[in-house]
Amino acid sequence: MKNIVTREVLGSLRSALEDYPCALLLGPQQVGKTTLAKKLGKEWESGFEYMALDQNRDSSLLEDFDGFVEEHQGKLIILDEAQCLPDIFPKLKNLLDDNDEEKKSKWLLLGSAALNLISLASQHLGGRYKRIELTALQLTELTTPALTPMSTMEAGDEIPAIQTEAARPTVDKY
Repeated sequence: MKNIVTREVLGSLRSALEDYPCALLLGPQQVGKTTLAKKLGKEWESGFEYMALDQNRDSSLLEDFDGFVEEHQGKLIILDEAQCLPDIFPKLKNLLDDNDEEKKSKWLLLGSAALNLISLASQHLGGRYKRIELTALQLTELTTPALTPMSTMEAGDEIPAIQTEAARPTVDKY
């Protein structure tokens, strides 16, 4: 069984999608953006659609953008590596301006090429999105016995010691 760390940013991501029609989830490669997005998608009440735009088979699905939107209305649409399909941003702008709340999908755009994605989003989407940064694991997100999150500790609990290479006693050899 895979042990998945619960990321603290998940709550921020949920809030962003409650307040905005679109959210950007940015961070370096292999930091967990896709895993986090799919976890959120599985919790999404109306379902989700995940597309990896750095793969030709998924990017070709957006050639009929209007048909795609109609088929997945109301869902959370996750576009991974969204910067790989820059032509979608003007279409997405028009869609985000639509006022029909019942048909409106939420959009989650992921990208490891943060500067490209931020540039495309700011140029085309204006204030229609919220930006969330995903960093490497935080100490408070780890739940191994040696690293108890401070938020789960109660008054009087002893803070567990973290033994690092520098903290280990050394023995001088002559």
